Amino acid sequence: MQGRLKQGLTPWFAACFFVCAGAMLATEALANESTAPKLPGLMKETESHDFECVPLPPRVTVQGQMYKWRNAQGQWVYSDQPPDDPRRESQILNAKHHGLALDLSLRIHGESGVSFLRDQIQADTQQLANLLARYLPQHSFPAIRLNIQIFSDQDLYQQYLQEQAPQLNPQAIGFYSLRTHEAVVMRQNRAEDTLRILRHEVVHLLMASLFGPTPHWLNEGLAENLEVLDLQAQLKLLAPSVHHYQRVQQQGIAWPLAEFVTFASPEWAQLSAPDLYAQAWALVRYLLEPTQEHHLRALFKTLWAQRCQPFDSLAWWQQTTDLQHFEREWQAWLDAGLPKKLRF
Repeated sequence: MQGRLKQGLTPWFAACFFVCAGAMLATEALANESTAPKLPGLMKETESHDFECVPLPPRVTVQGQMYKWRNAQGQWVYSDQPPDDPRRESQILNAKHHGLALDLSLRIHGESGVSFLRDQIQADTQQLANLLARYLPQHSFPAIRLNIQIFSDQDLYQQYLQEQAPQLNPQAIGFYSLRTHEAVVMRQNRAEDTLRILRHEVVHLLMASLFGPTPHWLNEGLAENLEVLDLQAQLKLLAPSVHHYQRVQQQGIAWPLAEFVTFASPEWAQLSAPDLYAQAWALVRYLLEPTQEHHLRALFKTLWAQRCQPFDSLAWWQQTTDLQHFEREWQAWLDAGLPKKLRF
């Protein structure tokens, strides 16, 4: 797999960045690898697998109670209506909290002393799903299948990497594959580093499961933002990325919005990775602001309506807002200083 080294990353982000010229998640997509915990650096590649968009149920407005049951394929289904087949056993759930249900499989190889990590992974993964759900129209979804594997032994991890994705860089410390609905991470010395890598990959898996291919700027911008999600009891905190913010402030917005949102695999493989990821982070971070999240809700609604279909990101922006006015407001927001933590 060919890639090229990207230079000029900030100290925390500084080792290297690899992006495969083949395909990114927004098009064929479908596996991602990280070779450092994004602290001092990250190397990232993608490989392409066949990706079949699984049909989801029609829209169902969720009110009152919800029912949970397994369909004929063994998948969990959540709906405000009981199953049509009265022989199918169902459970009644409290539907006041709108979120995404996960069919989560978690395996930590070499689990000695990692019960906290297991609990945190489960909590983080569900809260990432719930956070994305706040921007979705309310629907009945089959539970999204996620398989998570954490390796503590380097040799076992390398063996699994070679078996599952032999074309990826052997130095990768994490990768995801939509072929197997799987996120795989090599455990780091610090639990937070392991969790950070995993959150990034899980966001990609959730987005692809919901929508199929999505625009690069949205996919990477969300992953860059949500990888630092901090859970404190029932509160979700999202801190700004200092290194991305500093990059945008020092270098400026590298590309006009009308150009940036059209970038696909070739541009993401050839252009400056630090600038691409910093601009994607900054754009999505602005959309996460309470005053701007209506844009994100509208985008998710359109992506859902066009699920698994080609999506024209520029056309959506042009139909939704005055691009020049939006860019001026976005720049003014960036110039006002490092964004504050978001609380959800």
